[in-house]
Amino acid sequence: MRDLKSIPDEPRHLARIIITAILIGLLASASCGPERRAGEEGAEQKTYGVTQGSFRGRWWNHYERGLSYAEGKYWAEAESDLRAAIERRAEDQRRARTYGLHFIDYFPHRELGIVLYRQDRLEEAMAELETSLKTARSAKAEHYLDLVRKDWIELKKLDLRPPDIRIDAPLPDTLEKGFQVLVRGLARDDTYVKEILVNGTPVRIDLSTPEMPFEVTVPLKYGPNPIVVAATDLSGKTSVARLTVKCDREGPVMGIEEARMTGPGAVQLKGYVADESQVQDVTVNGRPLPIQPSGQVRLDRPISVKPGETRLLIRARDRAGNLTKADVDFAGRLDSREEAILLASLEVWPGLLSMTSTLMARAEVEPIRIGLAGWTADQAVFLDRALIEGHVRASKTVASIEINGKRVFIQPGRDLYFSHTTELKPGENRISVVVTDEAGRRAEQRFRVERKLKGVYRKSARLRLALLPPASQDASGGTDPSARDLIYRFVSQGDRFQVVDPAEVDRLISQGRLSVDDLGDREAAARAAQALGVDAALIGVVAGDGRAVDVYARVVDAETAEVVAAVDAYQEHAAGETKALACRALAEKLDDELPLIEGVVVKAEDKDVLVDLGADRKIKPGMRLIVFRDGKPGYSPATGMNLGADSIEVGRARVTHVGGQASTARVTELQTSRKIQAMDQAITR
Repeated sequence: MRDLKSIPDEPRHLARIIITAILIGLLASASCGPERRAGEEGAEQKTYGVTQGSFRGRWWNHYERGLSYAEGKYWAEAESDLRAAIERRAEDQRRARTYGLHFIDYFPHRELGIVLYRQDRLEEAMAELETSLKTARSAKAEHYLDLVRKDWIELKKLDLRPPDIRIDAPLPDTLEKGFQVLVRGLARDDTYVKEILVNGTPVRIDLSTPEMPFEVTVPLKYGPNPIVVAATDLSGKTSVARLTVKCDREGPVMGIEEARMTGPGAVQLKGYVADESQVQDVTVNGRPLPIQPSGQVRLDRPISVKPGETRLLIRARDRAGNLTKADVDFAGRLDSREEAILLASLEVWPGLLSMTSTLMARAEVEPIRIGLAGWTADQAVFLDRALIEGHVRASKTVASIEINGKRVFIQPGRDLYFSHTTELKPGENRISVVVTDEAGRRAEQRFRVERKLKGVYRKSARLRLALLPPASQDASGGTDPSARDLIYRFVSQGDRFQVVDPAEVDRLISQGRLSVDDLGDREAAARAAQALGVDAALIGVVAGDGRAVDVYARVVDAETAEVVAAVDAYQEHAAGETKALACRALAEKLDDELPLIEGVVVKAEDKDVLVDLGADRKIKPGMRLIVFRDGKPGYSPATGMNLGADSIEVGRARVTHVGGQASTARVTELQTSRKIQAMDQAITR
């Protein structure tokens, strides 16, 4: 090659330009890295190590190219680019600005950790994934960190025993009378707890941890209820803790054999009180009887009565707190008011009280009589449970009493009082009481109860969301209609949120009031939510292919454009169900992050209220509250029974500051002539 000095000036200048251009080209080529092609034999070849635009050596260029290399399993090249990206921008971040108004989800530490994991460099991978989670939590990083930890534990043989489980509540053999019980405790492991199931219900664990507290509400049925807590660590070792909770929703049964005057101011009472759980106390006309708590208490004693008293009001309570009441005249006859209610109010089936006095006089035996205090044939209530207080009289010994097909505990007798509490589901509830005597004759009473939900518990009171089309981060860009359909289905099918029809959002887009390019922008999302008349917009991003799907969503307040909650979900290798499983997990996390919970107003001053809901209940700044109180209860005109009360909305508020166990909220709406007071109730929108 000739020396440049031997070339004349003008040609020499031209040569310098050419050589410089060649060197720049070579450097650019080197900086872009080698393109790699891979693909199964016979399949279309795909090029890896590429970027969508020009490679300019910026952090986002290295990050994008590193991801491309990783997709093709070119681990060394991917590692090099991801480390270069970290040198230029160190922290993982959601929606990191590249240039202008362009944003990307930037997770170089996470992706480097995955690349290192694929090369079995476990310790390095663990460090990178932990670094990622310190700056920007993501379900994908949590997923891979658990995989790395699992392999590391197996490699080093660190897992020596299964988890330990401590159940703090309820205590073994606890007796409850409600319809649910809170199971609370702690699981601890020598490595990491990965899964906890309480009666089959999973506890949310995003990332395995050495110890994990749990709180799960378990429904109770009448009788013994097994509580089973299972904890599994990353290595698959499982331990199980068990206890039993007994549920008793029946009051003691009372059999009255005799109640007659034996002299001035004295009544002889004979009968019994029995209960499966144990009779705890008995009072007559407000005065306690000296009894020894037991399964059956014999009543055979004189009762002192005051002048003018004609009835014995007997109250018996069991160990669970259930109460049965008997109103007995001194001759042991059926209460005349109760009989009038039966004849006038309840629908009576053949064989009950339809016989005339003439027929009864001719009958060989008196028919079975069933009295149900308070209930009419058709009743609407604002109650979540029905207390059925009954009185049965028969000429032959009563063999059984059934409520909706379930036997009530009784002892033999002809004049029995009982009580039973049954849960009312929203809407129509049909209740039947069937009594059979020892001769096989049966009598039945039925009634219908419509349970109305209080206004604040109806779905119409819940937060209204508009689901914007989630952006797709695959090569095609645009939006992901299938992901939107799945998210809409899973979020709207629950009772936590109201979600407007996606067609309403599409109409905004078609009218040009919402641009597809602005779907990830908080301000644009808030404007769209306002235009649709909803409380918040749900905006999301979907990344991945059929083998792995990463879904991320934010709830943006319509008025403030602030993010109230952000959730993500990651799913791999689910045989065609990957996206559906990821979207379902996202919806479940959204319910958990914005829970439907109630509290009490502790203090009210001017425009601020203090409520006993804090971070321990997952309250967040920006969450909306309804402040309410119960209205005046209604009463049955036929029986005088309390039918419950609807809620009265006092005002609305938005949480501004969250403490550990309490929060401050700013009043945003106040109903005319009403003022928020201490002891009002609050529920999340």
